[in-house]
Amino acid sequence: MQSCLFHSPWSQFLTEANKKRINSISAVEVNDDGSCSIENCLDQPTGSEWCKLTAICKKLTGAEYVKEACPTCADVRCPEGMDCNIVHDLPVCLPRIPGGCEVDKCGQGDCEEEGSDYKCLCNNGYRFSGVTCTDINECVEEAPCGNGQCINTIGSHNCDCNEGYEFLHGTCEDINECLNNPCDDTERCSNIEGSYICDCLDTLVRDHDSGELYVCRWF
Repeated sequence: MQSCLFHSPWSQFLTEANKKRINSISAVEVNDDGSCSIENCLDQPTGSEWCKLTAICKKLTGAEYVKEACPTCADVRCPEGMDCNIVHDLPVCLPRIPGGCEVDKCGQGDCEEEGSDYKCLCNNGYRFSGVTCTDINECVEEAPCGNGQCINTIGSHNCDCNEGYEFLHGTCEDINECLNNPCDDTERCSNIEGSYICDCLDTLVRDHDSGELYVCRWF
């Protein structure tokens, strides 16, 4: 079933017959062209007074009564600084509430608008504080350096690594000194955490009596 909803600021001037018609939602039918209207609806109309039916509603089967084609803001033009809002099922121009992202409050991140509110999708190294993107102090929250001193920087951090370590992948990693061949030809290099040691090859031993300190010699 389709029928019309009546709306007019001069409803008190309706003729008695039309007052009775609009008391029932099914009393005024939809015209063939899909419009709603009542001819000669006002008792003594003037040029500034009008009378029309502004919506078509459909009663659906089931538990809900769903309004379709009711008044919307689609065709309403509001003055500058105002927006159209639906109030009591009718479009009304109200003072405009700025969107949450009209002013960039996030800084190091993207603003995601939620009506007049917003949230920040922050870059790596930053966190949304509820107002803006603030730097995360990784040195306090994560202690990422391990074998070194953590130095917080804006949006990131650095590590002042201990001897035998280098700053890689956000932390202090052991340097494999053996890659630089620090031992003699008669020695075997073994990397250890933070350092290295040189051992004699399997066919050599340390000579404690030679003029040089701990020289590897043949058996």
